Order: sequence, then structure tokens, then C-alpha cells
Amino acid sequence: MPGGTPTVLPRKETGDVGIAKNAHAIEWLKAEMAAHLGSLFRALVAAKEDAVTKFLAALVSCCYLLARRMGVSFARLDSRIDQHLRSNRRNEHQLETWYGDLSALLKYRNEERG
Repeated sequence: MPGGTPTVLPRKETGDVGIAKNAHAIEWLKAEMAAHLGSLFRALVAAKEDAVTKFLAALVSCCYLLARRMGVSFARLDSRIDQHLRSNRRNEHQLETWYGDLSALLKYRNEERG
């Protein structure tokens, strides 16, 4: 990841030290997301598929990790993603109307979870 690897954080800390570490991790993740987004845009301009997938994966991973640092479980985030996709599908989002992308993503997510 750009910016190096952060100090390994314990899963749970108590007191001011834990709060400070969590706040630091949140700020670090936000910076990582901004850096990955910039890298993604450069990769899109250069039309480098390997780099595009690398930075898309990094952004998605950072979103999950940021959610966790904010106290949102991966399962809850997944549920909200599904709700978002279903809502936009119902509201005839342009990507759904033109390509069926939202339905395809919902199907994929459901198949992956078994």
C-alpha cells in the first residue's frame, strides 16, 4: 500500500491509547483511499487493466477496513451494499437499465455467499 504499512493495531484497546490508535488508523485509511483513487485514475488513463484491478481491489479493501474501524461489521456492510443495490435496481438506475449491472452484482454476491 502507498505510504507504507501502519503499525499493527491490536483488535481492541481500552482508554485513550485505543481511541488515539483507532483515530490514527481511520485517518491513515482515508489517506490510503485517496492515494488509491488517484492511482486508479492514472491507471484508467493508461488503460492498464492489471493496475486498474489492483487499485479497485485496494479501494474495496480499504472501505471494508474503514467500516470495521468505525464499528461496522463486515456482515452489516455487506447487508447495506445489498440494500443499496436492490434500491437502485428498483429505482431503475441507469447502469441497471442499460446493462443489468446491479442485478449481475447482486447475483454474484448471493452466489459467493452460498
